[in-house]
Amino acid sequence: KHGLIHGSMDIGVGEFCSICGRAEPRPQGEPEKPFYDHHIAAEEDLRVRIFYKNLPGLTPRMVKGLMEGTMKKVLVIEDDQHWSDIIRRGLGEKVLVAQAFTTEEAEAVFQKNPDFAVILMDACVPGDDPNTMWLVRKMRETFTGPIIAISSNPDYRKELIQAGCDHESEKDKAAEKVLELVGAS
Repeated sequence: KHGLIHGSMDIGVGEFCSICGRAEPRPQGEPEKPFYDHHIAAEEDLRVRIFYKNLPGLTPRMVKGLMEGTMKKVLVIEDDQHWSDIIRRGLGEKVLVAQAFTTEEAEAVFQKNPDFAVILMDACVPGDDPNTMWLVRKMRETFTGPIIAISSNPDYRKELIQAGCDHESEKDKAAEKVLELVGAS
């Protein structure tokens, strides 16, 4: 057997990548490992993180979780990019995050992906006046999972609770609350 440097696209007949095993002969009857398993092994062996160019923000572990149905999906409805990014970073690779910056965008994302584990809902999307209560009520028609009110204003969080949210959280603690609810803390 002859191994090549990982990442080379010039694997010839009888050659294989000695790091990830791509193109390595398998015992007869053994199924091909999914690409993400090869990449997870390469991450561990090389002590690097792999990010997919064609799947922005996804790592091999996230793709594996999605493909195997073990990765929880979270919808963050927040018009402030700064807060949205803080929440996303706080969630790390433990859940897959979908972001919506307007109520219209949130409604469309929710309709296409009704299988979210948790929804985070700001009260003012966009703007400074509470305008998402109708969206909470609409989502409650079909969504039975937890919705967390994350407005900076405690009075607005109370209004969201009255509209159908189950929990409330300050924005800087929202990621912790999500991880607690999905059992990934």
